[in-house]
This record gives sequence, structure tokens and C-alpha cells, in this order.
Amino acid sequence: MQEILAEKGVLLSVYRVRKLMRENGLFPITGHKWRPQRTGKGSGRYLDNLINQNFKVSLPNTVWAGDITYIKTSLGWVYLAVVIDLCTKEVVGYSISRRASTELVKRAFANALLASKRDTDQKLVFHSDRGTQYSSKSFQKMCEIYNVTPSMSAASNPFDNAVVESFFSSAKREEIYRRKYLDINEVKHYLFDYIEAVL
Repeated sequence: MQEILAEKGVLLSVYRVRKLMRENGLFPITGHKWRPQRTGKGSGRYLDNLINQNFKVSLPNTVWAGDITYIKTSLGWVYLAVVIDLCTKEVVGYSISRRASTELVKRAFANALLASKRDTDQKLVFHSDRGTQYSSKSFQKMCEIYNVTPSMSAASNPFDNAVVESFFSSAKREEIYRRKYLDINEVKHYLFDYIEAVL
């Protein structure tokens, strides 16, 4: 906030901005660093990193990236899987489920394929982390069917999938951490509005 004000010619210290915000009932929303651990053993194998943190892509539907994040509700955790086009940096497909399963990422991927109306002859790289959902034989078979080349981040390196991590960070700051969701239906309702608004 202090940097934005400085750009507009209003010079205040960080502490002064913090005090003014507090006096007006405004408080920064910070991200939660803890998240539940993914469990389960993958049925597939890890693949080469074809992206190598090169997130500048000139053509749409040539390089996509995906990942899963966790959302707390009053009735337990739910999971959001997204697919982002690295050319436009837009969400082209997503899915929400009570389970962080391979079916969750396959639905998000299928939604992206449907929305993009991509020609299956067109080359497409799909990048993800090494989660069991993406390394599973089932998901890799889906990539093979649709002529998609899978790519995976290095072990324990979130920077290799920074575009998706950045989207999740913004979504949590701007939407997810601002609400207390009752159940998966509320998550679906509000995230539909949020994701459609940024498309």
C-alpha cells in the first residue's frame, strides 16, 4: 500500500500507512503457510522439466501448467485444480472436489481441452509438479490420448511452476481467505465468480 501511494505522489512511511489503515478498520490479509500434506503413492513416473522456468510463451494453447491447492470449509477440506495457459496467464480449466485425486486433475484438464477447442494435432506441453495425481499412469495416458507432452517440476521446487503458484496466492489473498466457506457448494459458487471475473 505504501509503495502504491508513493507512486501516486503521497509520501508516507510504512508505519504511518499501517496506523491509518488500522484506524479505518483496514487490515492486510496474509497468506497461510501451512497446508495439509498430500498423501499416496504414484502409479507412474516422474518426467523431464521441459519448461525450465521459461514462462514467456508466444502462442496460446502451446504450454499449459496446472496444480492443486487446498481450501478449508466448515465441513472439511476441498481441493481446487486449475489449468493455466502460460501465454495468456489465464485459467482455461478448473475443477473442485472433496478429494485430491487423479480424477480431480483429469476433470480440470478435460475442462481446459473443451474450453480451448484445441486441435489435437497442435503440439501442447502440460507442466505440473510431481504430485501423485499428475505422475499417475491414468493422467499420463490421458495426455497421450490428446497428444499432450507432460513436463514436471524438479523435486520440491515451487519456482518451476511459479505462474500457477502466483495465481493461487492471488486467489487466496483476494477471495479464499476473505471468507469462511460452509461446504463445497459455497466454494464452487464463489470461486466460479472469482475465476470467471479474471478470465
